[in-house]
Amino acid sequence: MLQETKKITEIELISKEEFLYDYNRCKNTYDIWIDGELAENEIDIINNINNKNKDLNTNSIHCYNMYTHSFNPTLEFLVIGRFYNCIYRLNGIKKLYRNEVDGPGLGEPEYYNFSNHGINNIIALDLPFAECGPWSYKTNDSFILGGIHALRPFYLASPRTIENFTCSMKKYTTFAREFIPLFHFGYKLVRHSQLGEVMICEDHEKAKSASLFKIECIVNSIFEILNSCDSNKIEAFWRKYTN
Repeated sequence: MLQETKKITEIELISKEEFLYDYNRCKNTYDIWIDGELAENEIDIINNINNKNKDLNTNSIHCYNMYTHSFNPTLEFLVIGRFYNCIYRLNGIKKLYRNEVDGPGLGEPEYYNFSNHGINNIIALDLPFAECGPWSYKTNDSFILGGIHALRPFYLASPRTIENFTCSMKKYTTFAREFIPLFHFGYKLVRHSQLGEVMICEDHEKAKSASLFKIECIVNSIFEILNSCDSNKIEAFWRKYTN
């Protein structure tokens, strides 16, 4: 245990300047999403205009704070998975077009166990901290990046099913966006005797090399596959990650 702790402390936070450079290399716009779904009409876009025009500088600072807090979570591990809609309601977020999660996921018990209303810190979940500032997908990626750089284990709260990884509007869920990049940065999937599946870092050098820009490149490559017309290619892609 002492040796493992030493390994974790060997990896340091990147500086704020390095983080902001990485942040600015990424796509410098907000995708137009309404309550978790792609805006389909002009009214949706108008309603979302405030989110699209939020100050990018404020978001970049919030992302850096997210990164530093997920690097040092209170419970020394992070939890990823599908949120039940009640979690969003607890955080004042409306999900008008989002279907309820079918099967195991993160509900009220997990929320109170792993967040404890941690507006000023991260216990093990990204909410509610993620919503205390302007949100973009880079906010979520920053949560994952902090955990990777600190070699934190990521416990899966949802099964790795195609239903949990895909949705009709976005092609893939946030859970998939969080889970798949871990394989590119030295993590492997193992089973915990009591807590189910967990992603553990085996290659520290790969973890150290992780960045927001690289995560975005991975996400873009996922989009290319899922937007292709090759059903065999898409099926083979998901087969690698589902059980």
